Amino acid sequence: MKRYTYLGDNNYYGIVIKVLVGFISAMLGYMEVIIFENIDMFRAISFVVFIDFVFGVIKAIKFGRFRVNRAMKVVYYLVSYWMILFVVLSIEKSHSSAFWLSEAVFLPIIIFQLISALKNASLIGAIPQGLLLKILESIDKHKENIMNNVGGNNVTPDETVPDKPIKNEEIIEG
Repeated sequence: MKRYTYLGDNNYYGIVIKVLVGFISAMLGYMEVIIFENIDMFRAISFVVFIDFVFGVIKAIKFGRFRVNRAMKVVYYLVSYWMILFVVLSIEKSHSSAFWLSEAVFLPIIIFQLISALKNASLIGAIPQGLLLKILESIDKHKENIMNNVGGNNVTPDETVPDKPIKNEEIIEG
């Protein structure tokens, strides 16, 4: 009596299953390469999400508003941020002109999580309120400087941008 197995026979089902297993293996190998080449970014996201989670849980317990379903959102945030980072790194790896993409996506995630962690730490009294305000003020000043320097003009709010482009001769003479 012949036994029918899906993987041993060269019938339609065996071939389809072997192709699917091969495709899934190739995708997992690709994911492994991208993740381990950029493990520091994945660890950084894990660290800031975890710190924000710890301070958030302490704050919720301190104010009597702890809810398990809200606390479990840390898994959702962590997996979502990892997936976003993986997709961005995949695009960056496949297109050399997108070299800036991981920093453009990665830094705002890290900054927003750090600000949230600092806010929660301040609310529970882990850091002084004045220190948090000083940090946020420094961030605002830095953000204003960046917004003023967008486009390479380096124009302060008091200066005006000329209507016509400056010629090379005018720069050398002036």
